[in-house]
Amino acid sequence: MCLVSSKKCDCTQKDPDFIEKRTAWRSMCGSTFDELSKINIKNDKNTWMVSVENAETTTGLIDDIKQMTTKVPYKNKSTDMSMELVRWLKSCPSSFKLAKVFE
Repeated sequence: MCLVSSKKCDCTQKDPDFIEKRTAWRSMCGSTFDELSKINIKNDKNTWMVSVENAETTTGLIDDIKQMTTKVPYKNKSTDMSMELVRWLKSCPSSFKLAKVFE
């Protein structure tokens, strides 16, 4: 499944560790990321944009995702998946530019 759209796409990998980490991350951060995705203004350039009215909400969601991503429960430990998140976002054309926000 794609991290961004929750559908299958080319960014999906078959590596079991990738799938387990992604599942753990989605379990912890998925609903917040989905809210961020809803605010995104769709366009044909794969650019993430939000309206001025949603800027404060967007900032809050990004801050929440950054914080939650550093403490994802994975294999009975709190795991920082910040680097994985950036890698996942960069691997999908629809979220490539969003990755810069999380670097």
